[in-house]
Amino acid sequence: MSSHPDGAMHVVPLGDPVFESDTAATADLWRLTGPDLLATAADLLPSIVGPGPVLTVDLHATLYQSACVLGVGRDRWHRLRLAEAAHDMFAAFLIAGRHVEAEPRATDTIRRWLACQDLLMVRLALAAASGHWQRELDFPTLGVPLRSAS
Repeated sequence: MSSHPDGAMHVVPLGDPVFESDTAATADLWRLTGPDLLATAADLLPSIVGPGPVLTVDLHATLYQSACVLGVGRDRWHRLRLAEAAHDMFAAFLIAGRHVEAEPRATDTIRRWLACQDLLMVRLALAAASGHWQRELDFPTLGVPLRSAS
């Protein structure tokens, strides 16, 4: 979490010089991007997964593809970092909503949750996570509409 000039606390991915170089600007970018990646992933997931079960790797690939579709990130590595941060946001949403118990790693938390979910439920959860983070970060998104996961 990082303090922003507006006094609010915002999620900022840490441990990467790309994100730590300008924390305030990064917080602004991420507040625009995180919920959008989650919302777009809800729409793209069926094209990545097909009818089969959703695996953790599928979810991460969908988040990466969402960054590509939205045109965010400077290069491949930056988009991978954005996808990883959105993955962590999704895990945090699942834990906060008590949908799953926290595991040591976000990937393990999501894997545990995915084991009991079908494609529709994953899409609905991604859309709900997007809405949660839009409200939590209290900032308008890039205009990606939240669509029904039907």
